[in-house]
Amino acid sequence: MRTSRWMSLGIAAAVLISVLASAGVAIATLTVQSHPMVASGWIHTVGLKKDGSVVAVGAASPPMCDVGGWRDITQIAAGQYHTVALKSDGSVVATGSNSNGECNVGSWNNIIALAPLSYGQFTVGLKSNHTVVAVGANFDGATDVSGWSNINAVAAGFIHTLGLKGDGTVVSAGDNFYGQGNVGSWTNIKAVGTGWYHSLGVKQDGSVVAAGMGDNGQCDVSGWTDVVAVAGGYYHSVGLRRDGTVVATKITGDGTDYGQCDVSGWHDIIAIATGGFTTVGLMSDGTVVATGLNGQNQTDVSSWQLADRDDNVPGVAPTRWQWTGYGSRIADKYDVYRVQLAAGVPVEFSCVRTSGDANYNIYMYGSDAWDIWHWETWLPGYQASQPGNATETITYTPTKSGTHYLLVDCDTGAGGYRVTEKCSAKLNSTAPTAVTFGKWLAISGAITSPAWYAPIAGKQVTCAYTSSAGTTRLATATVGIDGSYAFSFRPDRGGKWTVSLVSTSSLMADDVQNIAYSVVPVLTTPKAVTAPKANKYFTLTGNVAPSHAAAIKVEVRKGSRLFKYKTYSVTANASGRWSLRLKLGKGDWRIRAGHVDPDHAQGWSNYKRIKF
Repeated sequence: MRTSRWMSLGIAAAVLISVLASAGVAIATLTVQSHPMVASGWIHTVGLKKDGSVVAVGAASPPMCDVGGWRDITQIAAGQYHTVALKSDGSVVATGSNSNGECNVGSWNNIIALAPLSYGQFTVGLKSNHTVVAVGANFDGATDVSGWSNINAVAAGFIHTLGLKGDGTVVSAGDNFYGQGNVGSWTNIKAVGTGWYHSLGVKQDGSVVAAGMGDNGQCDVSGWTDVVAVAGGYYHSVGLRRDGTVVATKITGDGTDYGQCDVSGWHDIIAIATGGFTTVGLMSDGTVVATGLNGQNQTDVSSWQLADRDDNVPGVAPTRWQWTGYGSRIADKYDVYRVQLAAGVPVEFSCVRTSGDANYNIYMYGSDAWDIWHWETWLPGYQASQPGNATETITYTPTKSGTHYLLVDCDTGAGGYRVTEKCSAKLNSTAPTAVTFGKWLAISGAITSPAWYAPIAGKQVTCAYTSSAGTTRLATATVGIDGSYAFSFRPDRGGKWTVSLVSTSSLMADDVQNIAYSVVPVLTTPKAVTAPKANKYFTLTGNVAPSHAAAIKVEVRKGSRLFKYKTYSVTANASGRWSLRLKLGKGDWRIRAGHVDPDHAQGWSNYKRIKF
């Protein structure tokens, strides 16, 4: 059952608390909703907590672990000897070694993402206009990124930088001695990562490609599947799979094995990071695991609790749509997910029970809900679970773009669940709505904010062309990583054609735009069967395509100004041929034929000139 509720500022707090308590929602203040994440440098490890604060372990000098006073942080990155953090207002702070200017980020603004750094002595940031900025050591041109545009993600190795473009291709700057910059042929990439001297890319189908130094097995990733994020160390590479497990390469040759690849037993992982000889994983319950070299205590993370144990954390890379983990195991507990939505683009969330007998409520909070318990920002609709329901769904159209909060509350019982989502797409008219028969009809469109609505990228979508006569033709296209798709179709009859997208598992069919086209028939110029004579009957004939019986009007005009003289109605036969007997007096006549079927846009033939 779908319900809708408005909560106004005038409702008493006691009533609101009663309403929430009856829904099984624990009353709590969550002043900052950050995506917990981990980052690892050469000899230190950093963690971002759900409340926007930061913790760090590892070497004490230089002061790369002096992060205790940081607040309101949304992303972190760890370099060789420095730590960088992105604040919610788009500014950046840094601590640690600044010998190469890698911490000179005080003037940065409008930053939306930081590059994972791991070992470099430079810092890379992605701006809201999808350009890239960088400071610090510019060995071999690693920071020569000022000319980049249309970048959706960045990653930085020891002395090279990668940029993932909106079309799924990758650009590189910096050192290419080992071929780590040979990424120009990569396509359909959805995430990138870097190692010391190698580069990694996750393709839309979950497979992984690699380039660069592979002497120690760090590029042996050809067999990986269903991967959503990658990271690289000095001798190794790791990949996070969609099911929360982690894969790693096997160290070969003279590479030193400190146990950094011992991740086969990990599960429920939602984010990964690599240092030079370490691997770190964030679990869905907010705890952190680490393996590998611990010479500076950089893997002493077992005491970290980056999020509430009963609050599943959505994955942070490479997409905001990585749902993992299980539902709350007991009633009256809740899970909060932070998602990015685009204004005016409908989305649908479903909570599907996968085990146990739990029932769930779904709530959605607006883009202004810094504290998700602010009553003012309660959205006007939610789906409340009913006893025995295994699936709950909410559909919402944001009024603002930005961060929204999806809360899944375990109402009764216990068990597991998964969250699925659908988004809407739009068709764009790239041709006039009146199209001449026989011409190709081109339709294109895009998923709004494709970086946010990633599930549709790379999938097949079908476009249906339906005529007013009831015939339907289908065309398929693959959605690009930038959300774009294009169809071409040549109608096989005149009339009105309605074009629409057919639903996929990630597309809301009810929210796609239909476009109606009138296909104008092609009429031949009338011609006389015999030579016409003044004041004598003669026969005119012509054809209409596509060939079918149709109403035709023949318009006779006279004089240089084409004064309308008379209009005749005739009917074309099944082959599209029509004829008319005429008798005209002396003068300069011009005659043309037009289609009058109401399903067609008005189409006219060229003029036939007859002069007596």
